[in-house]
Amino acid sequence: MRRELRLGKIEKSKLFTQKQAADLSGFTRAQLITWEESEIVLPKREYAILYTWNQLILLRILYYLRQRWSIHQVVEGIRNSRRSIDEILEMLPKSVVANFGKFGIHPDIEIQLHLHDFSNAKDDLEEITARKIFSREDFPLMEQKGRQTRISIPKIIQEVKAFAEEKEVKNLDLKLG
Repeated sequence: MRRELRLGKIEKSKLFTQKQAADLSGFTRAQLITWEESEIVLPKREYAILYTWNQLILLRILYYLRQRWSIHQVVEGIRNSRRSIDEILEMLPKSVVANFGKFGIHPDIEIQLHLHDFSNAKDDLEEITARKIFSREDFPLMEQKGRQTRISIPKIIQEVKAFAEEKEVKNLDLKLG
């Protein structure tokens, strides 16, 4: 029993609590539960309600998407993504931009989330160029064009880190991995 408690404390020190997730994502606890019920962001629930760093990044992206899209559209878009939630979460720190919206010329095209992971780019020049574009100071954190929303993931990461430092989140380096 003591060993389980100690392991639980270690696990908890590597993750963000529900309160921290709410503070850092911009969502209320009730809204976090909505994302959990929709099976988009599933926190760990062994010792407490705990979120990973990548889940926080996704939550902050969802926060911005909700400024333009309904929750139904966002949930459907993520479900229609070419990648699973687990793949999306794994790709987030390596990605430079998330494109969300209707793609194609037909009005009934489903909403999709596209993450651009340049870590497997054909050459380093392609990755360097993309990172420079989406990380520039003058590139907006969120850009809306027509039926699409583009979000700079490096800027999201910077923003969430700054919020965490401002809120004096304990063990931040450990939580970031």
